[in-house]
Amino acid sequence: MGSSFTGKENANPYAETLEEFDFSSYPGRQDLFAIRLKKTGHLIGIINYFDEKDGSCEIGYGIGSGYWNRGYATEAVHWFLEYLFREKGLKTVYASFFTGNDASRRVMEKCGMQYSHFVEKELVYQDVPRDLTYYVIHDWR
Repeated sequence: MGSSFTGKENANPYAETLEEFDFSSYPGRQDLFAIRLKKTGHLIGIINYFDEKDGSCEIGYGIGSGYWNRGYATEAVHWFLEYLFREKGLKTVYASFFTGNDASRRVMEKCGMQYSHFVEKELVYQDVPRDLTYYVIHDWR
């Protein structure tokens, strides 16, 4: 999962399922989108953008564990990058993942993102300081 937390704060614990996810802080936000199955419309994840400034932003995404390794995250990130570049007119998009989350790294790489930088212990998650690896894409294909 890409991180939607910033700074060295202890944000809400990561929900392992969408049923556990606390959506209470999100009503009316224009930067949060649902990831749904095409056939059924079933909610399987979320994707958002944040820290928009000077033509750039960061994205975060999460897919319910029952839907991992099926290409859903890659499809969602690909669509979202297209939206951010073409519709929002952004020039640069960043994403980060907990170091060691190879599945999220692969999603970013499949979508054309490249390694940007590494930040040691940038985020406290579940009471553990976590390292984040950042990827970036500067323009759409």
